[in-house]
Amino acid sequence: MSLEKAVRVLAIEMEKLRDALDGFRLVVEDKPKRGEVALVDRFGYAASDMLDWMGEAQEPLRMARQSVSQAPVDCHLLHRALSECQERFGRIHRMLSCDLEAGEIEELMEFGKNRRGSGSDGQRECVIL
Repeated sequence: MSLEKAVRVLAIEMEKLRDALDGFRLVVEDKPKRGEVALVDRFGYAASDMLDWMGEAQEPLRMARQSVSQAPVDCHLLHRALSECQERFGRIHRMLSCDLEAGEIEELMEFGKNRRGSGSDGQRECVIL
């Protein structure tokens, strides 16, 4: 695989991750209007942080794409840009694998299932997880 194609694939995968994190964030918007749901808040704040880190990765990702689009490839710029992307991704990975526990994720999924019900217009509400 060429460097240019690899960076293009990276950009596509980063966009997929951003979309998934945005869906994850939507859980907070569907929390009950009355009462506190600490677990949902915790995940909502985590999703917000992860989306911020994804936003911070956009400029380095643009730089990486730029570095491989010119001949000769600017290896210094590419290395710096990919390092910055990796640092942001590393934060997200640590958040998902260390800070948010698997049991909490299962509990949040159960919360989402239990929240499904009738909306005010008689239609079923859907919680995006």
